[in-house]
Amino acid sequence: MSESTDPTASGADTPVLEVPALPDPGAEGAPVAPPADTARPTEPDAWRGHGDLPYVGPRPPSYSPDPVRLPLPEGARTELVIPDIALDGARYGRLTVRGASVKGDLHRYRGEQRQDAMLLAQVGEGEDELLFLAVADGVGSAPKSHLGAHRACRLASVAVGRWHAELSGALRAGDRTALHQVADKVVSHVSTRLADYAMPDAPGMYATTLHCLLVPTAPERRERVHFGVGDGGLFRARSGVWENLQEPWDRSGSGEVIDTGTAALPSESPKAVVQWLTAEPGDLLMICTDGLSNPMNEPRVQEFLLTHWAFGRIPGLTEFLWQAQVRAKSYDDDRSAVCVWEEQP
Repeated sequence: MSESTDPTASGADTPVLEVPALPDPGAEGAPVAPPADTARPTEPDAWRGHGDLPYVGPRPPSYSPDPVRLPLPEGARTELVIPDIALDGARYGRLTVRGASVKGDLHRYRGEQRQDAMLLAQVGEGEDELLFLAVADGVGSAPKSHLGAHRACRLASVAVGRWHAELSGALRAGDRTALHQVADKVVSHVSTRLADYAMPDAPGMYATTLHCLLVPTAPERRERVHFGVGDGGLFRARSGVWENLQEPWDRSGSGEVIDTGTAALPSESPKAVVQWLTAEPGDLLMICTDGLSNPMNEPRVQEFLLTHWAFGRIPGLTEFLWQAQVRAKSYDDDRSAVCVWEEQP
């Protein structure tokens, strides 16, 4: 546009934008105004945002699922400002992986950090390639457990990479004793490094659970291994039914650095629960924190997730995120879930 100067202005010239004249409605090519009685278009429904998150039961939980405020980092450890949601996934032939870690309603309401963490990674190559899948739940009473949970997942991925050859060899040979020994080494490595990371704070301030799943990507390989410390969940959907496969954690001899009510890392002598699984075509395997394993005690939550995830249904990433957040009254904790679908050949 060109510029002109207001002749009535005093002092220095002030540039003023020229406003083009509106076209004559009668001129050829001018836009025709709609009739006066034509209704104005309403805002498209698609612009109004998605609906509320699904919930089960007669009424939704008390807290809104929308974050009320952003968390305020404090102290020297501000390298992790943790977002409300983490979402990831991949496809390897007949294997499909989906993972989500979301802040619970209570932490959203208080503007606190998400204490849950999740990590999906690939380890190795070729016939010995493994998917490393992990979830961690920072202990609620530990003030820096959100940092501990995220650190534990990353330390575990490094340790699995370090002992990948031993893990893969034990898996291929079906040597459960050797596998248990390597899993203990991984957990011990995580515990030691996490305690080092916590210094100069008390290690218990970073207390977290940890659950890992190893899945070979080669289509002929059907062995799966779960290992972890602390509460959480291991579930399998087979033939339209959820099976709770989680073995109880054992605090005896765990030597926790603080009394958290659950086994947690870092620990003086961590003991991992190790489970060997054999997958079948059509299976859905899920590891999760107790933010989801607890509501999985509700039949309606089980039914909702079966409806969307079982019977050959594999959601996209955004669908998975929406479905994994199904709400139930009295369950407002952070939740993380990683699912692996074994498609039919």
